[in-house]
Amino acid sequence: MVSQSLLALLTASGTFTKSGEAGIENTLRRFHIPTYHLQEVKFLLALALLLGLFGTRSLLPNIAAGYLKQAIKAQQEKHLVLAQTYYQRALKLDPTHSQVHYYLGTLHEALQNSEEAQAAYQIAVRSGSEPAVNQLARLYLIKNQPDKAVSLLVNSIDQVQDADVKYALHKNLGWARFQQNWLTEAKTELQSAIAINAEAADAHCLMAQVLSNQKHLSDAKLEWQRCLATADSRLPEHDRWIQLGRQAQESLQRTPPLGNVVR
Repeated sequence: MVSQSLLALLTASGTFTKSGEAGIENTLRRFHIPTYHLQEVKFLLALALLLGLFGTRSLLPNIAAGYLKQAIKAQQEKHLVLAQTYYQRALKLDPTHSQVHYYLGTLHEALQNSEEAQAAYQIAVRSGSEPAVNQLARLYLIKNQPDKAVSLLVNSIDQVQDADVKYALHKNLGWARFQQNWLTEAKTELQSAIAINAEAADAHCLMAQVLSNQKHLSDAKLEWQRCLATADSRLPEHDRWIQLGRQAQESLQRTPPLGNVVR
């Protein structure tokens, strides 16, 4: 009875078909196995196949993790097509792996496939990836869609412990508030980001723009200097900020020093 139930389960799952089961019986008879032992042998064979099936499935996440490591290494070495192949293999084995979707998003960004990157980050966010929240919000902000970014960021900012992720959350929320023209709130978020990491360029570049809009020109000049010292022109937003910073410096050099105008 147990062997029949197990065979029925394997048949339903596609492991055995009716013709396959009949073929197994014929093969067993060729070995002159007595009829009264057929059910027992079929049970043992079915059990072995079932254990093998579940054992293989339990290994799939580990195999996917191996492909992920290979993909990240290939991406770091600029072998982007190979990296994409490894990411795709990993997802075939573990379709909900949040890290794979996150890193695939970074690859699409490197390939300048913005829409594909956004789709990958969205899946990663749904799977619980905190870094993907920042990357998705950043893409929204590059497209000047602050409302979408804010809805992502405010739900995550108090839950994160990792310092780098928390820095990026505050920086992106400050960026979003700046786009919404909420200058006081933007300044507060950017100050929080700078308190976590004073070396990163992003928050200084954004703070310079906030202070410029508030007419705090002397402070803005200092922030532009910090921005330009470490900004990376390979990032599209940094490239734009570098241009703004250079223009601002030229303008400030032509403007007589009046100090900060408080409004």
